[in-house]
Parts: sequence; C-alpha cells; structure tokens
Amino acid sequence: MTSETAEDLVRGYLENQGVDSTARYLTQGRAHQNLSDIALQESWVTAFKSMLIDYSQVDLLVDLSSELSLRGLGISQGLAAKDLLDLAGKVAQMGPFSEEAEAELSEDVAAYARAKTANPN
Repeated sequence: MTSETAEDLVRGYLENQGVDSTARYLTQGRAHQNLSDIALQESWVTAFKSMLIDYSQVDLLVDLSSELSLRGLGISQGLAAKDLLDLAGKVAQMGPFSEEAEAELSEDVAAYARAKTANPN
C-alpha cells in the first residue's frame, strides 16, 4: 500500500472522476467549445444554480466544468460564492450520510486505491 492518507485517496478518486467526465465530454463532441470564456463561465453559474433546484441538471454542469478544465479556466469565486455557501448549508442540514451512502463511496474509493496500488503512475 502506498503512504497516501485517506484524504489523498478521496482527492485522487475525485480527480479521476473529473478525468473520466472530461473524457466522456470529449468523446461526445465538446458541445460547448464555441462559447467565449465569459459566456462559458456564466453558463456554468447558471447550470450550477439550476442543479441546486433540479439535480437532473448535473450532467450539463459536468460538461461545462470539463470545458472549463480543458481551457485551464475556473470560476471566479465571486460568481457563485453565495450559491456555494447555500449548497454547503443544504448539505450540512442533511445531517450525517447514511451508512449505505458512505459504504458506496468507500467502495469506490477503495477500488481506486487498489488500482492506484497496482499501478502507482
């Protein structure tokens, strides 16, 4: 086993998920490549707000995030700061996650850790 901490493994797992999402976005034709940088960032904020209301909108948010990543861009903290705080508040109100949800995430992270151990690069 590597000397990575659980936090490192979770962070690596999430980064790996981002790579998978970006690969999917690329194979589907990079639908948002013609947006200007500003329009892309504004679209991300709009998609984020929509996702807070209706989680089924998450795929659009993931695609826009992938396009931002491919361009080496991020979101200005001021653009979505209030919405991010609202989301953090909603998550906090949910209380502890179910054992089932934690187990599912743990299984995914464990699978990532096993793959990372088998091939550390």
